[in-house]
Amino acid sequence: MTRTKETAPRRVRPRTWATLSIAGAALGAAVTGTAAAVPPVAPQGGEQLWRIQAEGGEAGEGGMVAEAAPELAYLGRLALVEGHIRGAVLLYDAGLRDEAVGLAGHPEAEMMDEVRADLAARGKADFSAMLDAVGAAMAEGADTAAVGAALDRLTAAVAAAGEVPDITSRLRADLIVALTRAAAQEYEGSIKDGAVDDLFAYVEAQGFIAVARDQAAMLAADAAAADVAARIDAALAATGSVFGGLETGRPLAGDPGVIFSAAATAELAAYRLK
Repeated sequence: MTRTKETAPRRVRPRTWATLSIAGAALGAAVTGTAAAVPPVAPQGGEQLWRIQAEGGEAGEGGMVAEAAPELAYLGRLALVEGHIRGAVLLYDAGLRDEAVGLAGHPEAEMMDEVRADLAARGKADFSAMLDAVGAAMAEGADTAAVGAALDRLTAAVAAAGEVPDITSRLRADLIVALTRAAAQEYEGSIKDGAVDDLFAYVEAQGFIAVARDQAAMLAADAAAADVAARIDAALAATGSVFGGLETGRPLAGDPGVIFSAAATAELAAYRLK
């Protein structure tokens, strides 16, 4: 997939770009959503041709970590890149190839310039080629195993980039809180009038949760944080109840409060860490 500042037009649902603040997510007060649970909904129509601008996109995600401490901002960008691609692969696995390819282009359009600058400044390897490879595999119609293998290579590269000096368990926990609240905000923004109106935001939320669970597994490697990690992962696992139905074209519109609650649980648990 060729990197450009502006991608070619692609068919996507119009969406309201949510401002996701890593700093606010990690440090803000816990809140809960209020949307009521509703039954699965029918697939939407009315798709339009949209062009994603590099300086636009989700309220300009390059600036969403401006208020965070440098380490949290850096790790947050890496996590968001991976979360977007995981969401794209979920769409691909559900047979939504065009949508998957469209979402796979978001990181390049929205944040990879900042990520590459961060990687260079820290002497880390640029994983752009591996990012491109996942999107290219989907664009070519590769089988799901090949796409999964490309995703695994990208995930390993992102993990290597995230190996920063003196990373503390508290910093990792703060990242999990930030990702989970970002997922809650995306999920909440994906629902309109009791139905999933924004499929991209919906799967981004699911991708962010998947990355947060991986971070919880890394947190568990610290014996002193193992109990905290277990509590956080249990809360994250519970968010699975509000996702589903992609394979049938009827995505479940659940209660965003389930994910906000998981973020609150993670935040409270994180206070036990130094």
